[in-house]
Amino acid sequence: ALLLGAAPAAVPERARAASPVARVHRDAPPFLLVHGERDTMVPGTHSEALAARLREVGAQVELRTVPGADHGWYGASDDAVEEVFARSLRFAQEVVA
Repeated sequence: ALLLGAAPAAVPERARAASPVARVHRDAPPFLLVHGERDTMVPGTHSEALAARLREVGAQVELRTVPGADHGWYGASDDAVEEVFARSLRFAQEVVA
């Protein structure tokens, strides 16, 4: 609401225009999307929709969910958080190689 100037439901056109899904294009850079399975701030469907749209246009995308994790990895095991960071590093190395 702060970004849009009102609740998204009150300004649906502005909300759609601000959505990353609306900005997807074939030449998008590679994406690694990581989402907590128990995220209470941002529904997992947001990442799923973005990943689906990126796949539709042929962009490279990988979507990973973190078991037991809320927003910001709260509740995730140390091993799961370590894997998120390790995979993020590998992803970055792969796409710049």
